[in-house]
Amino acid sequence: MKKIFLFAAAVVAAMTVNAQVEYGQLLTFGNEAVAAGEWSNGKTWEGDLFDLTINDANQKAAIDLNQAYFGDAENYTAYESRLKSGGKTTSTNSYNFVISTYAKGTLYIMARTGKNADTDRTIVVEQNGKELYNQVVKEDDAISVEMTCESCEGGVQQKNVYPIITLPVEQGDVTITFPVNSINFYAFAFDDETQAVENVNATVKATKSFENGQLVIIKNGVKYNALGAKL
Repeated sequence: MKKIFLFAAAVVAAMTVNAQVEYGQLLTFGNEAVAAGEWSNGKTWEGDLFDLTINDANQKAAIDLNQAYFGDAENYTAYESRLKSGGKTTSTNSYNFVISTYAKGTLYIMARTGKNADTDRTIVVEQNGKELYNQVVKEDDAISVEMTCESCEGGVQQKNVYPIITLPVEQGDVTITFPVNSINFYAFAFDDETQAVENVNATVKATKSFENGQLVIIKNGVKYNALGAKL
């Protein structure tokens, strides 16, 4: 199995343009395009906190250069390339991405479809036989944010910022599938339990309370649990 080491610290593909949340590990996809078919099945990126493996017998996955912003209105990052699944998961091809985490913590997925007309493409995330996430990913999930632009009239421009899928996970394999059609993944990130809580409070003052015996952290009007996952 061919393995490639690719860490955020050594990659210029992720450019922070506003207040940054520092993840325990951030995986981006470089600044060079990779055509479908150039990788063997089982392509793997390794890291300190998680690995990413592509189980792609039909060799549909590819990387191209495309910028997209992920985050919220106050904290967002531009990623300059994307891992394109190039196809969907079926019962016969068993096409999936596997995130293998080395600890319990929070997984972050930066993904979009890139197709405004397609409003039925889903991402499904499972671990230990349990479904953690199964939702449609739509382009209109993005919010419009005013950003500084030196070359633009008035010095500002509007850009779409896409939401980050945030999931608490256990140590072990997390399987990601895309049963309707292709999904574009711009980055994956992971925090262990301690870092996840710190990130909830990293850039904006948060309030804490208990609801039904559970710690709830409220930041920018959004509720999070103790792992930093949205409620």
